[in-house]
Amino acid sequence: MGVRSGEHKIITPEAQKKYGTWLPSILPTLEELFSLIFLLNFAVGTFNLLPMKPLDGGLILEEILKTRIRDDRRKEFNDTLNHYTRHLPMSIRCFISRRFNSLLNFIANHPISDEKVAIIMRAISTFFIVILLMLIIYGTVPGILQML
Repeated sequence: MGVRSGEHKIITPEAQKKYGTWLPSILPTLEELFSLIFLLNFAVGTFNLLPMKPLDGGLILEEILKTRIRDDRRKEFNDTLNHYTRHLPMSIRCFISRRFNSLLNFIANHPISDEKVAIIMRAISTFFIVILLMLIIYGTVPGILQML
């Protein structure tokens, strides 16, 4: 319908007396600017955690896959887990502890060679790159076709 609304800022006399007229008028603009900066930082940080090799998430995943857990470290892991889950009911603590110990046993008993780690990382990176390319194509091709 073409109806637009403008934002009308009314500064109370108390705020005008204490802060002047210019500071209360720019606060909403600063709030919007800081929220956009936050969203941009969050998006960049989240993208950086994707498990693709050139990104930090890929390097973290590669180090996790190369990890060898010694038997003396298991007790420390279990003590830390028990410390952080002490407020949960016992049945949930037992469930988490069993799953965590089975994961530790699997990691300790099935070491992954560096060649297999490289193959896994290449496959995961390729998967995420293909998804990103599909999203880029899906986002740009319809707009390009409409312009033609």
